[in-house]
Amino acid sequence: MALADRAYLGAYLFFTVILLVGGLIARSFTAVLSPFVPLWSVLTLENYEIIFSYPAYIRSIWNTLGVAAAGAAIGTVLIAVTALVALRSSFPWRRPLEFLVLYPRAIPGLLVGMGVLWATAWLPIISWMQNSIAILIFAFLMRHLRTGYGSSSRSWCR
Repeated sequence: MALADRAYLGAYLFFTVILLVGGLIARSFTAVLSPFVPLWSVLTLENYEIIFSYPAYIRSIWNTLGVAAAGAAIGTVLIAVTALVALRSSFPWRRPLEFLVLYPRAIPGLLVGMGVLWATAWLPIISWMQNSIAILIFAFLMRHLRTGYGSSSRSWCR
């Protein structure tokens, strides 16, 4: 990699990741973040004390981590099995399976979300997901299944 490419990559990482995440972290540890106030005079842990003093906030953090972990595990297995069947097997319906997985790509995310809402409201098979966190995992899987399949199918078809 040329020196100019490394400089561009470093600048890109600095402006899109390091600067933004650093600003979020700095803001989380201050009462107010302003260029007119010295940073060391407004440093506080009060924001974190407030968050961890309410059980609803703690539960929402654990729910978010649970949805992420369960969705990632289920999605990885589902994408791997789907890609194996569609790309490496002699299953007679492997081509329709591939189109079924890639179908949400043709539909905007808002419509996929509304479809999940109506499906759980009207279909008795998945109506058990109403008022549970499983509906979030299902919606995220439906929304991002095509991305995972697309990236895995490109690497397996080489």
